[in-house]
Amino acid sequence: MNIKNKTYFQKVSKHVPDNIKEIIHDIIKNSHIEPFNDSIEQIIYVENIISLYTFEERNIIANKYNKFYDKFIAINKNLRIDVDKLGYYINYFTFLLKIKFNRPRPFLQAPRYNKKINHIKFNNIDNPSYPSGHSSCSRFLYRYFSDIDPKNDSKYFILMRKIILSRIIAGVHFKSDCEQGIIIADLLYDRLKKNNLLN
Repeated sequence: MNIKNKTYFQKVSKHVPDNIKEIIHDIIKNSHIEPFNDSIEQIIYVENIISLYTFEERNIIANKYNKFYDKFIAINKNLRIDVDKLGYYINYFTFLLKIKFNRPRPFLQAPRYNKKINHIKFNNIDNPSYPSGHSSCSRFLYRYFSDIDPKNDSKYFILMRKIILSRIIAGVHFKSDCEQGIIIADLLYDRLKKNNLLN
């Protein structure tokens, strides 16, 4: 882990209570959570998605959804939700898995198959690819917001899908990073909800 990533992880870690950390470590220990195989099919899928857009379009989409907490809040401004707190919980979880599996980003894997993925450059893509933090975090927020504001469920869901797809369009995540990110978010959300730890 480089210095930048270590600093970020330390920042996130100090905001997660010990009882929630225990739940997260228990999920990692007792659940089957791992990347799908790194295959040419995964690379081709990313290629096919990004081929549907110009580089300029990809850049606009990717940057539009790179920072997205405020987009959830904007759907219903009457809600008073500590989005940062929720983000710390799921980001702690996903970062532990990034450290554990250390999966290279698609644009780093592509040369193994004589491919090249022209990705959108962000400040936060020097950490591992799996799981997609944007996918897991947007899924976690979708679950939370739709639970307390069900009348806007479809708006939260559409926003989540756009965030997830934007990471593949950007060329910075495999489809499986995103799919597993959703599963990871659901595992944590369900455990925290069951234990009344989401308030």
